[in-house]
Amino acid sequence: MKTLNRFGLAGRRSGMLARDERGVASIEFVFAFPVTLMLIMGAIEFGYVMYANSILEGAVREASRRGSTGYAPCDITREEYIAALVNSEMREYADEDRSTITQTVYNSFSDIEGEPFTDENGNGYWDTSEPFSDVNGNAEYDSNLGSAGLGDAGAIVVYEIEYTLDTMFDWLTSKIGVGDGWTISARATVRNEPAAMDGSFGADVEDCDLVEE
Repeated sequence: MKTLNRFGLAGRRSGMLARDERGVASIEFVFAFPVTLMLIMGAIEFGYVMYANSILEGAVREASRRGSTGYAPCDITREEYIAALVNSEMREYADEDRSTITQTVYNSFSDIEGEPFTDENGNGYWDTSEPFSDVNGNAEYDSNLGSAGLGDAGAIVVYEIEYTLDTMFDWLTSKIGVGDGWTISARATVRNEPAAMDGSFGADVEDCDLVEE
């Protein structure tokens, strides 16, 4: 007849507990679910931002193409027409009062980079001791030779548009410092179409007097 020592019963019970895996899946789920949920929410949020940014880039390209023709509907300015085009595309993603739309006119593509200078220290920026070409003759270095507006025939125009998007998951985005919304931007550079044979630019601008008649 076999006998158990004083540790036999306790040893068997310990072995049974060690092999008992009931409830382990539930415990793992409790720890894993919040992390998995945050990853899913993050993927949806970033996908939304990327898609909205692609829509904005397309809107800017289309707006710059229309702007280069000089066209504007009756009773609104060219600037208002451009803003309306972009806001129409972005209305599902952000309010127009959270947008910034700027157009800068240049005489040539090289002017976009500012006045030429000799980068003696190789830092990529103009320093006060470095020589430069005073293109506009104002005796000062200008990093931007453009002026606001949409320009006339043949002008170079840079369209820069920025939107602040509402977040989809406020709780999640507030944790990573974007509680005020995502900022997306797009830029396009075009040359305005040349003047028509009669010297006019934007010959297809609607005549309000004819429209009213």
